Amino acid sequence: MALILEEIWCLRNVELHLKNHIDLTNSIQLIQRRYQEYLAVCLVTPTKPKQQGSSYWIPPPPRHIKIKTDAALSSSGSALAVIARDNRGTICNAWNKKVFQFCTTLLLELL
Repeated sequence: MALILEEIWCLRNVELHLKNHIDLTNSIQLIQRRYQEYLAVCLVTPTKPKQQGSSYWIPPPPRHIKIKTDAALSSSGSALAVIARDNRGTICNAWNKKVFQFCTTLLLELL
């Protein structure tokens, strides 16, 4: 469901801001590819996050997913990254996205 909602949001932004033609067939194929990536990541052998110094990862309750986000900004552009783990530390999914150059640090944190 999240993959579909993300694609709808991206299509909306393309239509609204860039005034480009949207290709629904391409969007459906993109959603299918992302779903296959999701399945491949979920079938990976679970790995426990490593403890570093005094900070460490605290797992969520059973049947919950913990999502960690990060953003980076440089003179050549900006990027977002997201990782989702279950209570065993298994990576359920990971995303990254390059964002338009005009993003500020505040905007990146809001995204």
